[in-house]
Amino acid sequence: MSNHQTDVFIIGAGPVGLTLAAELRRLGVACRIADSGPGPKEQSRAVMIQARTLEVFDAMGVVDDFLAVALPVNTVEMFAYGIHIGSMRTGGLDSPHSLPISLGQNVTERLLAAHLARHGGEVEWNSEVVAVNTDRTEVTLQKTDGTSEVVAAKYVVGCDGAAGCLRREVDFGKDIDGHPGHPLVQADVRLKWDLPKNWSAFFLGRNEFILALAMPGGIVRLMAAGMNIDSGFDSAPTADALAAKLTEMSGEEVEITETAWVSRYTVTSRCAMHFRKDRFFIAGDAAHLHVPLGGQGMNTGIQDAFNLGWKLAAVLRHESPESLLDTYSDERQPVALALTEGAEKMFTDLTDQNLMFAAAMRLIGPFALRIESVRKKVGTVISELGVAYGENSIIEDYGDNDGPRAGERAPSGPVVRPGTHFETVELHSLFRGSHWTLLAFTGTQLDHEHARKITKDLRDVERVFGERVTCHLVSASRLPKDIEWEGSTLSDRTHRLHEAYNVTEPMLFLIRPDWHIGFRGRPTDEPLLAAYLKRIF
Repeated sequence: MSNHQTDVFIIGAGPVGLTLAAELRRLGVACRIADSGPGPKEQSRAVMIQARTLEVFDAMGVVDDFLAVALPVNTVEMFAYGIHIGSMRTGGLDSPHSLPISLGQNVTERLLAAHLARHGGEVEWNSEVVAVNTDRTEVTLQKTDGTSEVVAAKYVVGCDGAAGCLRREVDFGKDIDGHPGHPLVQADVRLKWDLPKNWSAFFLGRNEFILALAMPGGIVRLMAAGMNIDSGFDSAPTADALAAKLTEMSGEEVEITETAWVSRYTVTSRCAMHFRKDRFFIAGDAAHLHVPLGGQGMNTGIQDAFNLGWKLAAVLRHESPESLLDTYSDERQPVALALTEGAEKMFTDLTDQNLMFAAAMRLIGPFALRIESVRKKVGTVISELGVAYGENSIIEDYGDNDGPRAGERAPSGPVVRPGTHFETVELHSLFRGSHWTLLAFTGTQLDHEHARKITKDLRDVERVFGERVTCHLVSASRLPKDIEWEGSTLSDRTHRLHEAYNVTEPMLFLIRPDWHIGFRGRPTDEPLLAAYLKRIF
């Protein structure tokens, strides 16, 4: 046996592990990633990529690779008890990537593996972690060629599912159980029906449903639950049985012409009590499982990895104290638990309907789908753009308006940079990198005193924190002539960004590397901001 040292050892090379490995390599951290399988998955499996995950891919520098091969999901047609009740539009959200996309997990893994390779990393396939030494932060790798290796690391992250070695060997607290198991059917098919090509649909029946999600290449992913369309849970349903059920639930004749993949399985829902134990972490399915309703599971796992990645990098580069890593579990575990409980409730409502639910779907459903506020609320939840973190050591809020609070995702929007020949850029593009971003909004009525105070605050932050914090003055109007500011100015003459952040008076927003707001306050709160930054760095 040999013994090698690395900063971070990652178990599992699915989308979650690959995201973490690519981020660590991008941020200059040494890591290794191993998987017991021979290579990326061949089946499509998880196929929905939500808006917030596309923003994560944007931050990573890989979003264009996904958009080039994926299929945008514009609308989901809604059917209840054989009748079309309306359309659920998926766009129109506050994001440069407001439309979700469909793409097989097998392609997602290949794109992330290629992205990792561009940053000098590679997956160690056919390498299973069979033992964990919690005292020495070591793992034992067993390879298919018969060799084994003990790897010592500063930190170990399990991204290999609920049955992974790390979950067996490390105590992350008792699981919070949601449900012991629901039978589900998933299949990738080609079909003939009366909906246009590349359209998606949701069919609700009495205590059963089918989601038909369009995918690239004319494939349709079917996810069915709550029905007995074939006898026995050990056998997959036939194409004829699936087609018959679709015909029954849609009210029109459906023919399945090809079945590329079909699986019948039982899914459980549960969430770990903690996502960190000393120098060990879990992410994705290793930390939380839930029914695949709304395409949330893989997306939540990828966002786990994104949250953990920048924090590990900051600690390992000696920029932040080790206590920063505590906030990973503090922030991501409540998000996962809320998702697990919410998905479980929705699944139960759909597959164990009472008479009131069925009546409401028939009578109220068509009207609710036409209400823009209802669509936006549903879209914000499913897209995960509404994910926010509660109060912790790196979340401080001193604002008193109704704009985005500390812990919430920072909104984006187009701005003009006068110092660069009036270039128009998307605000989110200025967040890319490992730095923090301080946005100083002038307010819509800028006076001399406020201008002087804001620009002084920015100069003080730049002087003390240098490259770690990038400062931008977000100006709704021109600065008074005698106010000197040589730093970055973002012109917001249309007040669009001020409206997105609900700002009328001068306000400071400190954006973290994961594009969530870490600190919000007024210029008079600058001493609190300085203390916050000194604690982070």
